[in-house]
Amino acid sequence: MIRLAPHELISGKQIAGSWGGATMPDQDIPRMHALFQNMNIQLGSLLAKRYSLEKINEAMDDLGAGRVSRPLIVMGHSDKATGFD
Repeated sequence: MIRLAPHELISGKQIAGSWGGATMPDQDIPRMHALFQNMNIQLGSLLAKRYSLEKINEAMDDLGAGRVSRPLIVMGHSDKATGFD
């Protein structure tokens, strides 16, 4: 159930649905794979650092400073359980 004031809709907000980000995995994944291969980009380098949820501010700082291109936030596990910094 979604609750919102009618004024929100008449002032420009819209409601849209999506399932799976509107991707077509059978087509999109091979295309992305070929693109990354042609550009010689290692996919693992995009997720160079993982952060626990408790360290989300550090992740945002690292992102803003350009130290990481895409921080991965690991949720639902303690640092000891995952071994992530």
